[in-house]
This record gives sequence, structure tokens and C-alpha cells, in this order.
Amino acid sequence: MCMTKGAALLLLLFACEVQAQEALPLTAAPTASRVLAPGATDVFRVDLPPDTFVYGEVLQQSVDVEVWVYDPAGALVDTFDGAAQGPESFHVVSREAGAYRVEVTPYEEGTGRYAVQRVRLEPVAATPAGRVDQILAAYDHADRPGAAVAVVHRGQTVHASGYGRAHLEYEASVTPETVFYIGSVGKQFTTFAIALLAERGQLSLDDEVRTHVPELHDFGSPITIRHLIHHTSGLRDYFGLLRLSGTRSGDLVTQAHILDVIARQRELNYAPGAEFVYSNSNYALLATVVERVTGQSFGDWMQDQVFAPLGMTQALIGDDHQEIIPQRAASYSRAADGSFHAEVFPYSGYGAGGVYASATDLVRWVQNYETPTVGTAATQAQMRERGVLTTGDTLGYAFALNLGAYRGVRLTGHSGALAGYRSYVGHFPDHQLSVIVLTNRAEANPQGLAMQIAEVYLPASALAPEPALPPRPQASEAPPSPPDLELMAFEGAYYSAELGTTYVLAIEEGTLMAHHPRQAAMPLTPHANDTFRAPWPLGEVTFQRDAMGEVEGLRVTSGRVRHLWFERRGD
Repeated sequence: MCMTKGAALLLLLFACEVQAQEALPLTAAPTASRVLAPGATDVFRVDLPPDTFVYGEVLQQSVDVEVWVYDPAGALVDTFDGAAQGPESFHVVSREAGAYRVEVTPYEEGTGRYAVQRVRLEPVAATPAGRVDQILAAYDHADRPGAAVAVVHRGQTVHASGYGRAHLEYEASVTPETVFYIGSVGKQFTTFAIALLAERGQLSLDDEVRTHVPELHDFGSPITIRHLIHHTSGLRDYFGLLRLSGTRSGDLVTQAHILDVIARQRELNYAPGAEFVYSNSNYALLATVVERVTGQSFGDWMQDQVFAPLGMTQALIGDDHQEIIPQRAASYSRAADGSFHAEVFPYSGYGAGGVYASATDLVRWVQNYETPTVGTAATQAQMRERGVLTTGDTLGYAFALNLGAYRGVRLTGHSGALAGYRSYVGHFPDHQLSVIVLTNRAEANPQGLAMQIAEVYLPASALAPEPALPPRPQASEAPPSPPDLELMAFEGAYYSAELGTTYVLAIEEGTLMAHHPRQAAMPLTPHANDTFRAPWPLGEVTFQRDAMGEVEGLRVTSGRVRHLWFERRGD
């Protein structure tokens, strides 16, 4: 983007002002509580010899902050903005001696109090295991949720460790045998099941889904198993649909509930094969196909055909939210005051997720990539077959595996997230290297951690130069004024037959508000003629008028749900 001379001058003046600001020492003792005003920047200094690791934390007391770290020459080293409450961690490895600058600035013009401290300052570890421990420093606390890490190279486990707590209530530590819910990482188990059944001649990837799941609506264009695998079916995502229907975080969600909301749908996001839009509905249906074809529950079939033969002794399909799972980690997120609280998790859907496993289990899984003991080399090749749209465009998504690269090195991987669980499994096929990161804290970025760990084990000569970090963003321009609309025309009750639920819209103190008995009231902000913006799960709300110009209904587009129809049922 081109920058005007005036804007460039303002940025230069800002940079000079921050440089000129007296830097406070970054010490091992927390600073006194400090106040950040909107747009303000506090600067701290830490003098480092070369090849030194420093880890610090900004204790966010009443403000969400960003941390920017600069080297002695003034070049941006890294930025950190992972947690909205509690400690915001940052770390850096010095490449040259000198004064490193740590800038603390409020996120999105916020204001409030914080303190900052240097937690660790030590030489860069001389061993790969030591470097991994430093990368996981923010998780290595006895009073915080943690992480499990495993690294597999040429079929051998070269690192496996646990950090922090699996349970805060019982002070149980994370180990490589701690069991985590792995979220969408589990999707590759579902596609593996489909690939095995296709190899055995029990189904075809080009089967129409309704052949196996006839309760799915006939949309006029056939949806195939291949469409489901590559997220090109056009089916709306069931998580968005359930939330719009009134399902709240912490409510029990079963596979029957999921299949019911999918079967009620009468429209698609787009024609099958036309686009790629990630939708969990695809994978709930794939697991159902496995059950219909095999005559077994998905959990039993996976145990018999995949988990047990691979030696994944702790892995299971969580199809019963009341099941006792030995060594399971609890999941946590941050409360408004920065403390951790438990994320209630009564979820028993599967196919799109549903897999519980330890890092040790997943070592067995990635070993099967290179040396298959379940399936064959052809199965693994099938798992890496990219989807193709009707336009002929090839996707970067295969059988629940994202195919791409990291710093020029080929990478196959997938992440997962639900409740307070976060996970990532990545594989570098050219180097036979896999990295597994499982966590039980919602603020975690396991893929980012996995890439840092991979850099420890990949040959330096194989890695392309690190991409330049973007500069500090400029203040955004004020949004345009919303159109002047007559809000009374939009009041009324709106019913979705596909969800079996009603939203009531009413004007309150000059604002159009959406009400649902199981949702907090949501303001609708005018965006364009007959179009409003609202908080999730509503997203964008577009009203539809009849031939007489009267509002007859509305359509909701929110993330992976498009154009969901609500009929107006009266004022």
C-alpha cells in the first residue's frame, strides 16, 4: 500500500519519539503497577550478551497489551499478543550483544494497569531438548495449565516432555502420557477410516452421501464423500447452526443432535464442488458413513482397526461425555481477572473431532506416516491427495491435512481447538520430522510453538530466511457513518424452520436489538441499506422485502453459515 509523505513523516516522528523515550530497566522483580493510556507506549531495556535467552511477562491487571521487541539496531525482532487477560509472555534470543528494547502498548486503544518482569535470563540452551524447554517456558509453571510435546525424527522419539498442570484442582502435572482432547486434529483419523474402507472396496469416494445417509436433504446437486473430505460440499457448519439455535457453551451436544441440525437444512452455502469452506458438518457425516458401512459404532471400529493395531493404548473416540478417561487433562481459559477457570465440556460428537489421545499415542500415529503398519503406502498417498474444485483449481487441503510449507520446507499438518484444548500435529516429509504439541489452555498457539520447535531440529541450511515482520499498524480510519434507516420496519419475530428457533427484534433506546431466550441480547448496527452487523453468532443480518417493499424475513451470514433464512412471523 502506498503511503503519503505526511503519513510517513508521522510514523518517523512516532519512531523517533519512542526511541528518545527513556527506557526503564527490565528486571527480575515486577515493576510497580503502571498505567497505560490509549495510544501510549512504555519502553523497557534489557542488556544482553550474544546467544542469550530472555523470557518475560507483562502482568495484565486491567488492560490488554501488545509487546514489541527490538534488537540493538532498532530492527523488530518479534511481537506478542496471545492473552487478553493475565500474563502476556514474551521471549527473545539475542543474536548480538547490546540493549534490546521491549515496548508495551495497549491493544486497540485500551487503557488500564499492568506490571512487567523478567522471568528468565540464561544462555541459549546447548541441546535441542534444552531449547524446547526454553520455547515452552511460558507453560512451565506449577500453577498454570500446560502442554505436552513430542518430536519424532526418522521414526524415533527424540524428545517427549510435559510442562505445567493437567489439573489445577489436583495439581497433576502434564506428562507425555496425559490425555488431551485433540479437536480437529482428529479429522485425519476420520479420513483415514474412509481411505481404508475405500481400499477394501466397502465404499467409493465418489458415492453420493445420501446413499449411506438418506436422511440428508436432497439439495438437487449430489454431494459425494469426496466433497465431504475436502470441505467442498457447501454444507453449513454445525457449530454455527447450533449456536444460532440457542446452544450455549457448556451445553450437552451429542452426535444425534448434530445429525439432526444437519438433516434439517434445506439450503447450502454454495453448489457442491464450487468452493472450499471448512465445515465440521462434513466430518460428522463421514463418521456416520463409517458406521453405516461397517455396522459398528465409530468408536468401536476405530479401536479395532486403528488405535489398537497402532499401539495407541490411551486413544479413544469420546462418544459419551460421562465416560471416565484416565489421565485426562482438564481444559481452562482465562477469566476477566486473568485467573484460570475450567471450561465445561459436555460434548460427545465425533468425526469432526471426538478423539482423545496422548502425545505418546500420536507418536505412534505419525510413525505410521512413514512406515505404515495399518494401511499401506498407497493409503498414505491417498491421505495427501488434494481436493479439486469444479473450476479445476487445486486446494491446499487433502484428507484433513493442510499441505504447505514453513520457511521453504514442505509441511503437512492440522490444528485443533475446542473448549480450552488446543493442539497441532505437523510433519515435514522431506526430513521425516514430526512435531506434536497438545495444550489445555485456550490462549495457546500450538502451531506457533510447533514451528519454533521444528526450527531446532530442521537443518539450518534447509530453512529459508525468516520473513520480515510487518511494521506497527497505523491507527485505523474512523468507520463510515451508518445509513439513516427507519428501524421500526425491522421489528418483529423471525423464525427459522431449519433451526426450529425464533429471534425477536425490538428497538431499545434507539438501537435495534435481537433477543433469543438462550442468548444475550445483541445490538444490530446498520451497515448498508437493509443490512446490519451484529455480534456472533448472528454476524451479518440482511433483511429481505416482498414486492410491496415490506420486510418478509432476514438472512444470516456468520462465518461458515451463509444466507440462513428466517421468516418474519408478525410484530
